Amino acid sequence: MKRSVFAAALLCLSLTVSAAPVVAQSKTMSVAEIQTALAGLQYYNGPVNGVMGARTRIALSDFARDHGKPFTGGPSPDLLSLLDVAYIMSQSDEGCSGEDC
Repeated sequence: MKRSVFAAALLCLSLTVSAAPVVAQSKTMSVAEIQTALAGLQYYNGPVNGVMGARTRIALSDFARDHGKPFTGGPSPDLLSLLDVAYIMSQSDEGCSGEDC
């Protein structure tokens, strides 16, 4: 059930976002927030230091690849929207137990 809810949320992610480089669902994500989300999703294991360094870019690239999105070398609005939703969904599943999870 958990995976089907996550898949449904990703399918529903057809948002129109602005062309600003670090905007997700009408909110700005700092580099530290991006690193936290990537770490929570097991893509990033470096320090949460707010620096868009090589480890953060590799983690974003891996996340994009795994979700069928292009990676342009930085955080696109579309990619950040997907990252935000994936991280929120992963956090809501943490306390879940039983057959409905």
